[in-house]
Amino acid sequence: MLKKSLLLFLVLLSGCIASSHERDVVDKLKGKTLADAKAMLYPIMGEPIFPRPPPAIIADAFPPDMDRNPDGSATYIWQRDTGYYDVTRPSGGYVDTSQGRPIAVETYQSERTYTACRVKIKVDRQDVIQSASVAGCGSSFPF
Repeated sequence: MLKKSLLLFLVLLSGCIASSHERDVVDKLKGKTLADAKAMLYPIMGEPIFPRPPPAIIADAFPPDMDRNPDGSATYIWQRDTGYYDVTRPSGGYVDTSQGRPIAVETYQSERTYTACRVKIKVDRQDVIQSASVAGCGSSFPF
């Protein structure tokens, strides 16, 4: 009872507990097939971004297993953009003398960094999931 009370206190104090829905889905996929993964991930992440299907006009020119490794395994990646943040960094400086006296001027550059939630699944020759990983999907716990 004391542990539960302490955990609740920490969560309320920090306010930064979040559960990743993508991680919960991936944990359920161990040992299942690629079709199961696509069905469970499609509502939250859409279609995989890798491998991309070839354009319909030239699809018959590509072999069906072109994205497979020599051992028969393949990697599928889903990605969902989660936001961005700006970072301002110093980019240099110069001395302005147009006012009749030297004035040191510093310049700054803003860089926008995009964040994304990425799910990577590796399947074997029979499309059974061998490994799965989740990155950047907002899992943070206060402890």
